[in-house]
Amino acid sequence: MLDIKKELTQSILAAIRTQFPDCPIDAEGIGLEKPKNPAFGDIATPVAIALGKMNKLPPPQAAQRIMAAFVWDDRLVLPDPSLAHTIAGGFINFRFSAAYLQEILHAAVVAPDAFGRNIVPSAKNIL
Repeated sequence: MLDIKKELTQSILAAIRTQFPDCPIDAEGIGLEKPKNPAFGDIATPVAIALGKMNKLPPPQAAQRIMAAFVWDDRLVLPDPSLAHTIAGGFINFRFSAAYLQEILHAAVVAPDAFGRNIVPSAKNIL
């Protein structure tokens, strides 16, 4: 199954490296998260806000530059070539593609007991 956060993070980083070659932001700096308002999409990143500050650009302009180099992968997210729904303020928003959602549903049906479980043990002590 595709790791959407990993794949999307790498795609966003590649676009940033193209548009902002000296940018120090790494994978952790992408900060993919669920938008507070579902109308904005399924997953988002505020990275354009940080990039805007670093490069003295308004965040929407930084987002436009990132997305100009972003390679859409419809296995993961719905393409939005006009960026009408993708850029909101300083956030870059994405909607999951039907292909990705079908893959998730297939995984749930094939292995319902394993679906949604964290297969990587936590290194943190809880108690």
